[in-house]
Amino acid sequence: MPSKYVKAWDEIFGGQEGIKDVLKQVRSGGVIGVPAGILRRYGRRKGWYGRIVLSGKGIVKSTGAAHVNALGRILQSHIEPKEKIECVVREENGQLTLYLSRSSESIQKRKIKRERRGEESEEKGITDEDLGDFYILVSRFEKDLRKFIKQKLGSKYTKRLRNDMPKLVEEWEHLRKKDEEWGIEPEKDLINYATIGNYIEIIRRYSRLFTGSPQELSAVETKLRDFANYGRNPLMHCRTITLQKYFSAKAAVNYLKKWIERKTQYKR
Repeated sequence: MPSKYVKAWDEIFGGQEGIKDVLKQVRSGGVIGVPAGILRRYGRRKGWYGRIVLSGKGIVKSTGAAHVNALGRILQSHIEPKEKIECVVREENGQLTLYLSRSSESIQKRKIKRERRGEESEEKGITDEDLGDFYILVSRFEKDLRKFIKQKLGSKYTKRLRNDMPKLVEEWEHLRKKDEEWGIEPEKDLINYATIGNYIEIIRRYSRLFTGSPQELSAVETKLRDFANYGRNPLMHCRTITLQKYFSAKAAVNYLKKWIERKTQYKR
């Protein structure tokens, strides 16, 4: 029977494309950190530390923990014949993070060396080219999400929300009015004033329309928050987009796109 953690890692990476994206960056050098808190939903452990080194031929070293062995299973087919990828799961300040590196030198040793040199390579922002692509990814997905929500609620979605969630619609109308007062052309479609929190409220209110189980609802909410915290919000506030934020947001988008495809026939 496949390990329960295989599904957890698939969710963390956002599917095969997410794995390819992360490994592509690993191969360019440095250490890539990926938030892995979702693991807690799939099991309980006294300690989450784990390490595995993979080569094109299989597992080179492993601490033997079930969650890192499951990680090895889903990464193995993506490892090139002559390379070695080191993966370490750590719990730091209550947060679980997966660190991946191509170098044979241990992640911990390189981290210590960087600290001694005063370097913070893991916090380095993405390139301007990647930033442009990232903006398109984030903005396009949010538009797709709005379209999906409207499709599920029906052509008279505003009337439906006004009846079931009047405060939400009032909030959007207030924002539209503020645009008018400031001389800004208001949005024709009220849902364009929605926040990530609003999307989550709607999905919760109509959970049977949007999800098939409490577990799926929880996963969707988590990924929407990841999308906001690592993608949408940093872009809106002109914050540095680190590699960790970049890949976390992309993994969230990949997962949410698959969720949308499962629930409707709608695809881009």
